[in-house]
Amino acid sequence: MWTGLSPGQLLPHKPPFLLVDQVIDYSEDRLTAGRTIPDNEPWTLAHFPFLQITPGVVLLEGLAQTCGILIRITVAASETSRIGVLVSVKNARFLGAVGPGSELLYRAEISRRVLDLFEFTTSASCLGKDVARAELVIALTDAELLKSQRCIPAAQHGTHS
Repeated sequence: MWTGLSPGQLLPHKPPFLLVDQVIDYSEDRLTAGRTIPDNEPWTLAHFPFLQITPGVVLLEGLAQTCGILIRITVAASETSRIGVLVSVKNARFLGAVGPGSELLYRAEISRRVLDLFEFTTSASCLGKDVARAELVIALTDAELLKSQRCIPAAQHGTHS
């Protein structure tokens, strides 16, 4: 059950990669979260700098983080050893442009669950209009196992090719 914790308390992400500001509404299988895109995002100087368009991958990550919050609230509130990891993106559509100052609403709804795999229908909107939609799959995964399976360049662990 959700206790009113902030996204930063519910997710392993930290700024500047924490892309959800607040939980707005919650029910057992759906969540609405919000984010105001700040003027000082790192991408504003390089991604279409004359337009300052938020990259689609940033919108997808915000949607994935919203899904992660819903998983944490509904099934994994007391678990700290497992985290939600994005494993699939299907039917992603970008329907409008947003930039600094935009107020986004992220919506995530669990459409199916099989063991520790959660399928979501998601959308991001601004001023009442959808700007992105996607079907996402998040796996609830053991954090230590995931850490041990990371791809680490040979130079970081002392071996050479």
